[in-house]
Amino acid sequence: ESDSIRAYRDQQWLADELAEEHGDEFPTSVALIKALNVRRNDAIQNVLGVSAQGLKALFRQVREALAERGQRLVLLLEDITSWEGLDDSLIDVLVFNAAARGEADEKPICPLISVVGVTPAYYDKLQGNYRQRITHEVRLGQATDGLQDVATLRASETRRQFAARYLSAVRAGPASLNDWLGEVRSDREVAPPNRCDGCPRHDACFATFGEESGVGLFPFTEHAFDRFFEALKENDNGQTWKTPRGILQAILNPNLLQPESLGAGTYPGSFIESDAFRADRRSDLALVPRLEQIVDIRIDAPAERARMRRMLAYWANPSRADTENFDGELTFAGASRSLFEAFGLPWIGGDAANISPPPSAPVIVPQPIIAPAPQDEAEQPEPVAPPRLGLPARPARPVGIAPKPKRLMPNKNELEQLREQIRTWSTSGTIENGAKWNDILYLIAEQIDPRAIPVTLPLFSKLVTREMVKLQGTTTRNLDYFMLPAEPWVRNGLEAFVSLRQDTEMTLADAEYNRRNLATMMRRLERSVAAFIDRKVPKLADGTRWSPVKTFAQILLARAYLRGATRAEASLADQMRAVLSDEGLSETDFSARSMPWQEWLTATKGFHERLRQELRAMVSLHLTDAGGGSSGGAALVDASDLAAAIVRFNESGKFDPVPEENGGLPDLYRKARELA
Repeated sequence: ESDSIRAYRDQQWLADELAEEHGDEFPTSVALIKALNVRRNDAIQNVLGVSAQGLKALFRQVREALAERGQRLVLLLEDITSWEGLDDSLIDVLVFNAAARGEADEKPICPLISVVGVTPAYYDKLQGNYRQRITHEVRLGQATDGLQDVATLRASETRRQFAARYLSAVRAGPASLNDWLGEVRSDREVAPPNRCDGCPRHDACFATFGEESGVGLFPFTEHAFDRFFEALKENDNGQTWKTPRGILQAILNPNLLQPESLGAGTYPGSFIESDAFRADRRSDLALVPRLEQIVDIRIDAPAERARMRRMLAYWANPSRADTENFDGELTFAGASRSLFEAFGLPWIGGDAANISPPPSAPVIVPQPIIAPAPQDEAEQPEPVAPPRLGLPARPARPVGIAPKPKRLMPNKNELEQLREQIRTWSTSGTIENGAKWNDILYLIAEQIDPRAIPVTLPLFSKLVTREMVKLQGTTTRNLDYFMLPAEPWVRNGLEAFVSLRQDTEMTLADAEYNRRNLATMMRRLERSVAAFIDRKVPKLADGTRWSPVKTFAQILLARAYLRGATRAEASLADQMRAVLSDEGLSETDFSARSMPWQEWLTATKGFHERLRQELRAMVSLHLTDAGGGSSGGAALVDASDLAAAIVRFNESGKFDPVPEENGGLPDLYRKARELA
């Protein structure tokens, strides 16, 4: 069961979700977990030396003492789930009513007011009798599938106001804050200290980094703070980082705890990227290939290159790489030149804006990445590996592809999802949604002209199939797939393909760059496919590639001779017609012929129609002499190999050489090789 559980966990399923929705797949594990959970609270209480009864007795003693003093007890618990092992007992203590009397000799207890923070998931599991004791419920956000957002952090402006108060406090320092606190306690209306008011860099700083209510946002900008917030994980093993605490722990603390990095010229350093950030927003994955390439070309030092990537990932727009003019100042990828200078980073944009005027029509018209398949199209089964001789069959690993849980259904658009997947694949070697990416790769491979390899279209279509085209890491089966490795040219080409279909904000320069990447991929893909076909199609004794057109034509010509459909003395055109045309009725009495004659006709009887259909497809140019595809007229064919094969067979009476082995040929081609 552990392998299947791991597959679900890799898709970020929580234990409770698995037990509830897929528990029947893991009966042993569910039973073990249940047994451990039954004993968990007792085990924790035993370690702490506090029992459920002891906790109740302790609280009663406190409340009795407070009742004698005429006081009440107020408990403020930020999160009751942090009392793991005691939470059930604590709830019992909190709901005990002061008016309830037990034994006659028991002392009265004081009233208890408790304000308790709970997660939506904990509240949903709270028993009904406990809920009835709750006097007020305050919801601080919208709960969805056990997670809750924070209403006060939904707007970008309120998030900046929250951060600006902390930025101002850090700059003021403890002494100034304590003085201000003393003034406030004296009922004097005094504004909190703000060192930005008397700062000599006030104007330049506000112009570059922006401000919020008179507090400078340095080292952030409005755009950067939004990028940092959006990078926070919405679900990290059942917890969200998009909270005030998440902002403090994952954004403000890392950026402010090392102020010496600002003076040393090493900011932004690697410390700004918390583990709480989504993988696709981190600087090693966020930049589009064009922007990444510019950074690699313009900056030599690895440390400075990494620093530039971080600045572009959060303070700029990592999806763009153009130089623009905004309010009289040059910007690159949306970041102003003054921002580069403030961080001591070299300007890698152009000396002038390179954005062309907006075209009259969009550069990219969105279209589906993959056209939807017809409703009645049946799924083709994946090829099965041949049995290993002398060895027992290896059992298939019983692990299916786990679906995403509902709470993690992506809220990103298709292009964002695909970009994240392909960039992660390039670094990790495994890829999410591998089946779709294999379909995309097959769609691209279909655009290759088989004649450039060279190989006939029918043979190309039988070898380069949807089931046999794979990206590295998308299958564990041991078949001779056409497999593309996780290399930069593959990643850049695939990202260019999906971008050119979906990125409606693309500039002309972006489109040009992506088309170059796609063209590069097509050239290298063509060579890779040619090498794959060389593995599948066996060579002749002299090392040259076998031409099935010649073999198919000579088999059908021999049959036409023996049936009397044509003669060796006939014109080349008549013999070609006999090879390509359907067989009619023959007036020859085959039973009167010699045994080898009859054996040849019998051997080819069950295959000649398929051989002829395949040969027609191999030599067809999909044109007619009437100038249209299906508008009438005779079909035009490439007769070069066909005519030469007929002439040689006519003159020698022998078949052209064929490979000694079948290799990876399809069944019909194997039969033709054997017949020849």
